[in-house]
Amino acid sequence: MRLELEDGARHVGWVCDQDDDTPHQAAVLERNGTSVTLRLPLGEHVDEVYRRWFEGGARHADDPDRTRYAYHPPRTLWFDGAWGRAALVDCYARSSLITGGGVGEGVIGCSMAAVGAAVGTPYDTAHGVESTVPGLGLWLQRTSLEQELTRGEDGLPVELDVRWRRQDSVPLTSRMNLTLRPSFRFDSRVPGDQADLRSAFVLNTSLVRSRPWREHVEVHRSVPAMMTIASWHPWTLEELCLRRDDDPIRALDGTARGPAWRRAVVAGLEPFEAPAFRPQFLFHYADVPGSPISRWFRLRRRYEEPLARLVAVAHWQRADLVGLVQELGTIIELVGYPIGEERHQSPRTTFAGHAERIVSQLPPSIAKAIDGWPDAARETYIAAKHADHQTPHQQELWRGATAAQLVLRLWIARRLGVSTDRIVRAMRVDRDARRIGWDRELL
Repeated sequence: MRLELEDGARHVGWVCDQDDDTPHQAAVLERNGTSVTLRLPLGEHVDEVYRRWFEGGARHADDPDRTRYAYHPPRTLWFDGAWGRAALVDCYARSSLITGGGVGEGVIGCSMAAVGAAVGTPYDTAHGVESTVPGLGLWLQRTSLEQELTRGEDGLPVELDVRWRRQDSVPLTSRMNLTLRPSFRFDSRVPGDQADLRSAFVLNTSLVRSRPWREHVEVHRSVPAMMTIASWHPWTLEELCLRRDDDPIRALDGTARGPAWRRAVVAGLEPFEAPAFRPQFLFHYADVPGSPISRWFRLRRRYEEPLARLVAVAHWQRADLVGLVQELGTIIELVGYPIGEERHQSPRTTFAGHAERIVSQLPPSIAKAIDGWPDAARETYIAAKHADHQTPHQQELWRGATAAQLVLRLWIARRLGVSTDRIVRAMRVDRDARRIGWDRELL
């Protein structure tokens, strides 16, 4: 049978670590959100191999140097039950509880669970990974759907023909051979009454030699990261699947019938939240010359920490404005420091000096429109950061945070090679720019 492992699922089975000296042990596989855990019974009746996984710094007379036994779970464990199998990767002892009667349980967490993986297959590495990004077609300005509406002589609709037409895959970057494959999603939730047909795009990395699954996912995440910077909405990966060449689809006689894509549940991978309004992009994929994804990786290599923190800020939900201003101020300093190094200047300067370095790399028309921002940003940041200053009003904090994220995103767009004309046109209609009045300076 096929293990689905949906949110809230609980399955009873056996845990296996592929060590002949370790007996199989009954366990419960659970999923809560993006967290997948194994619950094992503990006590005198359970083999000591499992008990020692949860004993932390305890020392035993038969192993004073802690070299004979393992005192933490193996990196990879496999679950085998009546409803299917799964491989748990990057396992760790999450918690344990022993009652006064000597009976208890231990909980093992993991970073990723590959659903349906064959027992013994090492899914800490993969030959290929696939994922989807909701809204990717909007940023790409592409769709695989075609529609044709036929009207009668009275002008009323007579027939609506919606077709999905297959398109060729598009290479995005040579890094792990990241490609884009057009696809579709069809959902007939109420047969005969309601159906949902959507154009979708699948990201795919494929290698001859397997690489750690995290490296694959990091390449995939570059796409929603660029979308997040372009629109200031938290885009995420969905429907993550892994492939290993030594774990194909097999017939009943064991004959390989083709590649098997195992659905992955990744801890901490946020579910997608649809935007309340149609997203606005400072730049689209086609606005970045050359290879947009490769340009992003080159920029990230130089500014890895500030870019990662800026993307993370966009994922904050209902963030405190004081903390938001403080974090964006730190990012401004992290960006300004290496700019000074690139110019062979002393990287150390004032906060306003770091902000001025960022503005100096923007198009002149944009720099003129936001004239005075470095000093205003400094006042808001210092007041929010230091306890001996009065905390600014909420409106001032909001304006400071909005202006800071917008300037940082404009700077990223410019460093990616987006043209001045495209940036100016986007600024004139951008919601955030209009809310703080910067759009009027560009008219």
